[in-house]
Order: sequence, then structure tokens, then C-alpha cells
Amino acid sequence: MKLNDYSSLLSELRKGERQRVYILTGERGLGKHSVLSAAAETIKETAPDATILSVHPDAFSFSLWPMEEALRQSTPDAALPSHEMKDGLNYPEQLIRSILELCSGKKRTIIFLNRLQSFNDDLWSFTTKLLRLLLDPYRSFNVCFCCCLHTDGVLRSQSGTQTRSADQLIGLFSRYPQSTCYLYFHPWSREGLQRFLENELFQGKLRMAPGQRGLLLDAAMGNPATLINLTERMKARGLLYEENGFYCCGSIDGTVLLTCGPVPATEEYTRMEHPLQELLRGSSVIGVEFEAQLLSDPLGFWAVKDKLRRLLSISRIIQRKVDDLYEFESIFARLSIRDLVSKEESVLWNSRLGEYFWKLSQRQITEGAVSASLNSLKKSAFYYDEAMNRAQAMQLYERLSMELMSIMQYRDAVKVLRRMRDLCELVPDLRTPNDLNRTWQLEGDCYRYCSDFSKAITAYETFLERAKLTKYERMDAQCSYCVVLYESGEISRPLEHLRTLLSELQKETGPQAASILVRTLSCLTSIEETLCDPMHEFHFNAALDIAKRYHLEDEYYVLLRKSLIVHKGVYGISLMESARVYFERIGNQKELARTLCNLAAELLLHGDLEQARSNYQHSAEILRSFGAETIYVPINGLGDYWCLRGNFERALSLFEEAYREEYDAFTRIAIRINQATAHRKLGHYDAAAERLAQAEKISNSGDAAEYAILLPHLLIGKALLLYDRGELEEVYPLFLKYIQEDPSFGRRRLALAGQYIQKICAYFQRPVPDGVDAFAKATSPADERLLRHGITLIRFSITE
Repeated sequence: MKLNDYSSLLSELRKGERQRVYILTGERGLGKHSVLSAAAETIKETAPDATILSVHPDAFSFSLWPMEEALRQSTPDAALPSHEMKDGLNYPEQLIRSILELCSGKKRTIIFLNRLQSFNDDLWSFTTKLLRLLLDPYRSFNVCFCCCLHTDGVLRSQSGTQTRSADQLIGLFSRYPQSTCYLYFHPWSREGLQRFLENELFQGKLRMAPGQRGLLLDAAMGNPATLINLTERMKARGLLYEENGFYCCGSIDGTVLLTCGPVPATEEYTRMEHPLQELLRGSSVIGVEFEAQLLSDPLGFWAVKDKLRRLLSISRIIQRKVDDLYEFESIFARLSIRDLVSKEESVLWNSRLGEYFWKLSQRQITEGAVSASLNSLKKSAFYYDEAMNRAQAMQLYERLSMELMSIMQYRDAVKVLRRMRDLCELVPDLRTPNDLNRTWQLEGDCYRYCSDFSKAITAYETFLERAKLTKYERMDAQCSYCVVLYESGEISRPLEHLRTLLSELQKETGPQAASILVRTLSCLTSIEETLCDPMHEFHFNAALDIAKRYHLEDEYYVLLRKSLIVHKGVYGISLMESARVYFERIGNQKELARTLCNLAAELLLHGDLEQARSNYQHSAEILRSFGAETIYVPINGLGDYWCLRGNFERALSLFEEAYREEYDAFTRIAIRINQATAHRKLGHYDAAAERLAQAEKISNSGDAAEYAILLPHLLIGKALLLYDRGELEEVYPLFLKYIQEDPSFGRRRLALAGQYIQKICAYFQRPVPDGVDAFAKATSPADERLLRHGITLIRFSITE
């Protein structure tokens, strides 16, 4: 859909359509952001049944603050996230849950993503996740998004803060073609631009010959921002001058306009009276954006409003954004003025700002405004750093890094940790070398938790190489290093390191060693289970025993939650049921959802099908509530349930809902195989073959060891497809080979192969090979459930 003007945008917004994205697109300077702001204000004033979230990026705040602030301002009773764990959810998960709850209500929610191309990495990732969740075609949210897209091919804006290219935004929104609506902004007509020049810019006081006016309009090329810049440059060069209350124009031609370059901020600065120059210098110390109030207190300037009004009337170095907030026209203008600040002024003004924001952060804590206090702490540390008060800055940076990590703002924390190392190089005695080296461990933790594994590995390796650690500290760090190696997709290196670490830990006793040993055994179990190594059962039971013996309660119940990787049937179900009761009692919703999934996976084959379905549904509700990436686990499980009920059409829709291209290779292979099973049972043989081919292609692109547990499912799926297509001669040797030669096949898949060999032999009236009858017998109700439908299903568990 294409729109043409501002009124069309308002008309579309008032239709009340759900799950829509409106994108204002065109070259810079055509008024897109102004239209976006005006639309937000109009809807806020005229549509009481709509909730407005206006998200504005803020370089001085932690990454997700703009989202929380938008939520806080949207409605008085908005559920704000806590910096503490709540229901087992961390800060970003709580923030997601709050926004999803808001968009699930009767009132329509309109989210304005202002300057989307300036969002930093964490805010961008959060926003893309929010778009994926709220535009999910399998769910219904009463929400729409509005944003702007610059299409003139320039990556960095004048302010120097734009980090997202047009291609990135186009790639993002191309995922939602049915939800996306573009509003194209075209260059203005010559008549419209002339009215703007005469009535808006000069308010009827421009005296200019028609030929001169035509040259100016031609040079602007339909762009009002370009026209503004040209007239300002002409004023600065004396080509436009004030005379008797009117603006007159000297002799100009096209060449003069083309060579009329930007006026440096310093040139405008030199023409100002001293009080205005001083105010500009003070403003540049605050930042690209600044609140007028800060110039009065704490910087101590007088008559600030009058001076700012005067500055706006004679110069475009600064602009008023909204209310008390101003900004420099570009980051370059701010830096050029900042260079004119003397050392004494810099120390004085930055010290005052540092003290002001420190006191503000303490007051905000007592008022319960925890997120706001964190922003103030960040500003205080920055200004003390600028004031050359390194010791105070270092103390605040240490506190800030811990606070940022506690609310999962890991990339922000990494920037602080790196600045701490820079300060220690500038002032060597600020911290001990070992304290400095520990910042590498924290950096590794940060990158691990935001899944940037290559950087996490580098940081851990640097830490282990440089730091002087006690025996247990080194073991703990080595365990974390192995975990991140495994999470990055490696198998052999973490397996080797963990086995070495295990041999060392088995000589140790006591609670400190026990905690590390449980973590080591748990990670080792996961790797060995992936490799179908039978030792995983021994190591899992050892971890469980140690956690119980040393009263490591959380670790013990997390192990119970994933006990299905070792203990099957009734015993495994009873262990996981203990974990379910525990997590329900302590109110940890995240762990409860994981436990319910694992319980359901066992109940599918060893227990009550309806209880399995109920567990999957309950788990899906919890995981959906905070946008968990593991939502595919219960959705896929519900697909498995409907397969066992014989409703393959319903199962297929769930398998399709579970699949996402952004998932890891293992998950995509498994879901593709399940999709192929449903297609096959529905008679969609070509579609089934296509899904199996896609699964095989993914498996061939990575480490085969990582997918070893899935390959038998892929092979039996291909054989079953050949059988259902009637290609019995071709499939017979495959089934026979599986039974006679392939030791990786589990009992159920071998039983399935045996039964199909019996069917083929009966069809061709040939004898059944020796030993096949023994394989073909169902030995449990679980076997019978699968054999009855001629299927093999992949069930997921949540083990980490």
C-alpha cells in the first residue's frame, strides 16, 4: 500500500487495523520526523482509546531506557519492569512482558519509533524482537508501529548518530510484507517551496528579484531543509542582508549558490557577543543535546531563556527540539564549540555536572526511580571523567558496570569496562593489575550473555592468560570458558577441556569445589548427550548427587528439570515433577515453563497425552508472555501431540508456527523433519521431500557431530517417504540396512523399520529376514503410539 500525505497517515492510523507498520520514507529534509511527531500529538489529543508509546534514542542513557521511558509515559498504570529478578524474569524479559500485556488489551497501542536509524545495537535488537513478537501472524495484538526511513543512501546523519542503513531497515520490514505500509515523501513542488520561502522563512519580508528567487528555488531542488541551509549561508556570506525591516538580496547567480558552502560554527560564534559565546561553550560541555535548566543549575548561567531565544534568532548552531530540550545542529558543530572551552572551564563545568548528577541519582533511588537513577549515575561518571577526576570516575564506573550487568545491558557494560581499562593506563595506580584483568572476565560474561560468542571466547582467553588466580578461581573461569565454547557450537575443544577439568576437580572436596564440579558435569552431560555418548548418564547422576549432598538447591532442581536427557519413563517424570513443584512454590515462572516442557515431552510417550498437552499449553502461555526465544519448544510439542492424535493438518500448522529461519541449525533441522512427517501423512509427498532436503542441506553445512542425534530421524523420514510413495523395492534395502548395520538407531526407530520390512515382505510374498521379527515388536505403549501412525517424532527439551 502507498500513501501520499499526512492526512492519509492519520486516516490509516484511525482505521484501527491491527499489527501494521507505517513507514515514512524519502530523502532527508522533507519533514518526515515532523510529520511523525505531529501525528503522535494529534492521535494523543483526539483518540482517547489509543495508547501512544514514543521511543526516542538517547545516547546518554542505558540502551533500553528509551523503551522503559516510553512505557512509563504511555499510561499511569503501566507495568514497569524491575531491576530485580521477578517471577524468574530479568529486566529485558519483564520489559517485553509489560509491552506485550499493554498491546494485548482492548485499547489500541501505537508505537512511534523516532529516529529508528539511530538506535544502538541493543535497542535495535530489542526493537526487532518486539516487531517479530507483535507482528506474529499466529497471534493477535492490537498494535501498530510508525517510523521514518531515509532513502538518500547516506549512512551517517548530520548528528553523527545514525548507525542503521536504509538497506538494514528495508531488510527488516521485508519480513512483514502483509503488515507494511509505506508513506512516500516526494520533493516539494516549486509553488509549495516558494510559499514556504516567502511566508514561513521570511514572513513576507523577503525582497528578491524573480530571477534570483528562481535560482534559489532551483538550487533547493524541492527540499525545504536545503532551502533553509542555503538562506542561512547566504545571510552569513552577506548575500542576504537586513535593511529597513526587510531581507534584501545582492547579486547572485547559480555559480555563487553552488559555491555557497556551509558556514562553520566557529565563524558564527565569533560574530556573537560574549555572553552568548559563553553560553554556547557551556552548552557544548553538556552534550549534543542539552536541557536549558542545566545551564542555570548547576552551571550557574543567568538569563538562560533570553539568551537561548537570542541565539535561535541569529544563528542555527542550536535548535529547539521540544520544551526545555535543545540540540546542536550537528555533532560537528558541538565539537567545534567544545574545542573553544578552556581547561579551567572544562574542569569547573564538568565537576559541577558530575556532582549534580551524583546527587540526583541518590535522590532518585530514595524515590524508587531506579532506572532514572542509573542514567544519572552514568552521566555523573562521564562528567567526572571529563573533569579529569579519574579516581571518582573509576569508582562510579565500577558501580555502573555491575548495575548495567544486573539488568542485562551487556554492551553498555562492555563500554564501561573498556573505559575502566583506559583509565588505568592513564593513571596506573588507580587499580591493581589483577583488578584490571578481572574486567576481561566480566567482558567475557557480557558477551556470552548477549550471545556474541567469538568476543566472549577472546575475553575469557585474555583473562585466563593474564590474571593471577587461586586454584578455584581458575577452575571456575575455565568452566565458564568451556560453557561458552560449547554454546558457540564447538564440540571437541570444550569436551577435551571439561574432561581435563573434571579429572582435577575429582581430587577436590568441599562446597567451593562442589559448585564448580556440578557446573562442569552439567555441561559435559549436555555435550555427551548431543554426541550420543552413554557416559552422559553417569555424569548427570554424579552432578545430581553432588548438588544434593552440598545443598546446592537451585542447581539441584535445575538438574532435575532436565533429567529427561537421562531418566526416561515414570522415574524421569517423577524427578521432573519434583522440579515443577519447587519452581511453582518459589514463583520462578521461567524455570516452571522449562520444566513443564520437559515433563510434557516424556508424558507424550510414557504417560497421559492430555496432561502433556496441558503442560505444553501452560508453558507456551508463560514463554509467550515475555517473548522467550524457546517458544518453539512447546509449539513443536503441541504439533507432536496432534500427530499422536492423528490430526496431521493441525500438527502441520503448529510445526510451521514453530519454525524460524533465525533459529540455530539444530532446531531448524529438527522442525523441518517434523514438518516433513506431517506433510507425508497428509499425502503431500513433494512438500515432505522438500522439507527433508532442506533439513539435509542445513545438516551438511555444519559440524556433523553436532547433529548426530538427528541423522537417524532424517534417514528414517526419507525411507518412510519412499514407502508411502509406493517405491517399495527402493526402500526395502534401506530399512534392512538400518536394522543390520546402523547402531545409532534407537529402539523405536528400529521397531518402525522392522514393521515396514514385514509389510514389504508380505506385499511381495517373500520371507522375512532373520532377526527382523524381534525388532518389529512394540515393547511399550510409547512404541505402540508411534508405530500405530507410522511416524517418528522429534521432541525438544530445554536443558540449558
